[in-house]
Amino acid sequence: MKAFAILPVLVGLCGCVGAAADQPDPADASCSAEGLQYLVGQPDSAFDPSGLDEPVRVIHPGDAITMDFSLQRLNVEIDAEGRIAAIRCG
Repeated sequence: MKAFAILPVLVGLCGCVGAAADQPDPADASCSAEGLQYLVGQPDSAFDPSGLDEPVRVIHPGDAITMDFSLQRLNVEIDAEGRIAAIRCG
């Protein structure tokens, strides 16, 4: 009887494994992250999004963000010290 209780959990976990395969390949990204990597490690004030034509999301520690993935969106992650920790598309 306990085996039947575990079965829905196992089926649910199998569905989660396949979800990662549906994500687009970050190498196909069309945002400007690659050209802005020189900003990683700089203070957050070094990033100026005013000249960019793409959506930009600046993420600070503790910020709530959506889990949607957009190859055209530039994500700029700021660390707890106020420095740019990562710049990527998504």
